[in-house]
Amino acid sequence: MKDQDNSSKSALSQASNDASSSGSTSTSTKDSKSNSGSEDAGVSVVTQGVKDLKVQQEQQKKLAMINSYLQLLEKKATAVSSFEKKKEEMMKPHKFWDTQPMPKFRENYDVNDIKEGPIDKPKTPEDISAEPYKLPASFEWVNCDIENEKEGEEIYKLLMNNYVEDSDAMFRFGYPLSFLRWALGVPGKKKEYHLGVRQKSNKKLRGFITATPAKAVITGKTVEVVEINFLCVHKKLRKYRLAPVLISEITRRVNRNNVWHAVYTAGVVLTKPVTRAQYWHRSLNPKKTP
Repeated sequence: MKDQDNSSKSALSQASNDASSSGSTSTSTKDSKSNSGSEDAGVSVVTQGVKDLKVQQEQQKKLAMINSYLQLLEKKATAVSSFEKKKEEMMKPHKFWDTQPMPKFRENYDVNDIKEGPIDKPKTPEDISAEPYKLPASFEWVNCDIENEKEGEEIYKLLMNNYVEDSDAMFRFGYPLSFLRWALGVPGKKKEYHLGVRQKSNKKLRGFITATPAKAVITGKTVEVVEINFLCVHKKLRKYRLAPVLISEITRRVNRNNVWHAVYTAGVVLTKPVTRAQYWHRSLNPKKTP
């Protein structure tokens, strides 16, 4: 009987151990499944986060493009408004430009009624005075030699310190001498077209204007013209109204050479323009303040 009891106990003990092992195995399996589910959920969250970030970045790019477009529209509207304002100012009489043969803003006419031809009465070189326009007593006319080192430097400094600049006087065109020689050294150039005004007392260059020979095609016809450029008067001497005299004198010299057409550009609306354009400047090698 004892052997049977021991045998029974042994069997029970083995069964108990088997049951424990089986229970442990079952628990381990459940834990393994639970961990696997947690990992899958973590991967899903990370993937969703990456997608959300990409969507957010795309939205930011679109917003940046919209903002850039709106800023461009605002600049265009400002430019148009500025032009209209200048146009209104030009409706007023102008002491010099009203005497020149060109269309005026105040003139009302139908473009379709305009006949092709000169605005001014046709003339010949013989009709033009051989004598230069008179300057104020303290100034004199000179022909400038851009190829001469000393005179070239004078022209460069005059333009560098007194030529086109923004309304805040922060930026100004700075043409190096090499560029000026290239721009003015065109075929057919004439020394008399590089016109300067010197102050008699110290012989300093105080004003400058140029005419560059060119050809323009107008309604299918090739026409001899000059491009008027680099009109500049020293800032402290603008009360003498030298600019209109410079324009008149360069016109006289060009007409004496049987050329009757000229083109020019200006940052201000002086007369009724043939065309207009808006552009931006990018400063190259600007001087930095310490």
